[in-house]
Amino acid sequence: MSDRRDGPIGESYTPGLSRRAVLSGMGAVGIAGAVGGFGTLAYVKDTERAGARIEAGVVDLELCWTEDEDCEPGDDRVTMPITVAEVGDGGSATVRYQLPDDGRNNPGHVWFRTSCPVDACGLERAVEARLYRDDDCDGAFDRGELIEEGRLCDVLSRLNDGVLLDGDPATDDGDPLQPGETRCFGIEWELVDPLCGEDELEVSFQFRAEQARHTTEPVSPWEGATCEVDCDDTADCTQCLDLGGISFVAFCGANLSPDDIDLRVSAVNVDGEPVGFDWTSTKRIDGVVMKLGNGYGGAQTGASTGGEFAMYEFGGPVDIEDDGAGSKGSILSGEGNLVLDGRPWAPCPSGGVKYEIDEEAWERV
Repeated sequence: MSDRRDGPIGESYTPGLSRRAVLSGMGAVGIAGAVGGFGTLAYVKDTERAGARIEAGVVDLELCWTEDEDCEPGDDRVTMPITVAEVGDGGSATVRYQLPDDGRNNPGHVWFRTSCPVDACGLERAVEARLYRDDDCDGAFDRGELIEEGRLCDVLSRLNDGVLLDGDPATDDGDPLQPGETRCFGIEWELVDPLCGEDELEVSFQFRAEQARHTTEPVSPWEGATCEVDCDDTADCTQCLDLGGISFVAFCGANLSPDDIDLRVSAVNVDGEPVGFDWTSTKRIDGVVMKLGNGYGGAQTGASTGGEFAMYEFGGPVDIEDDGAGSKGSILSGEGNLVLDGRPWAPCPSGGVKYEIDEEAWERV
């Protein structure tokens, strides 16, 4: 569990965002074992109803949207699509879970877990999520207890081994849910970092109810589960930045060939154009020249090139690391020394190699 922290997720959170009914098809199992099955659900409208109930003998668990009056059959797992495009996009959902008071149900411990993240980059890094116990079932994080929050990748990793949903909001003892009682928990998400174009991922939740009788210390049915993705390993993540695209990158130096340069895209813009590169060279680099295709000097200088082109030069120990055997460095659109009278046909007077982005080809210059 995380410490409780009130307030919205991120500074740009908009309370007025419409809630999306995106979780359904959840179910439960009795103490004898797990119920198999998987369910996939696209977004449903607020007026549509979704929920689940699986007959499990001694423990029956129902899960529904807060807006629904009844529950309907389904599996013990649901797949929830998250689709966002711009910073500030987000949504929320509230799930109601209950043990029907049908005269045969017993108190039960209710568990749920999340699926593992599939990538430490992209949407799972750019989205912040919050899961919380919604004690008054009003769909708002106000009086509830925080279950977990943070980058979606981290949240999914931390909750994959199971969370016990306390049946009594007045305690933190993991009490079982009693027949006839209803509880809720909520999820909120928001895109806090830019993404290059619309993106979508799927997150699944699995639920299980186990009979509480003769169980003094409930143990997660998924105890020991771990995820393979390391959410801190973001070294190879490609950033999404609102910058002008780069037309070519030229590396200046004597006797250079394309085989001497290893060039990797480190950032792209919303149009998918490269705006940043990391590079290494097996030979010494005397300078790097970058050309933008939009005729604007960029945020770094605010200078205009009259709509023709913009060239930037990188050189010297400040911009290029030289270990004696080779060189390495980074290039970002709009950085470097702006050259208004540069010659794109001859960016390296002393010779070198140039990589044309659109043609994806190297040539000597």
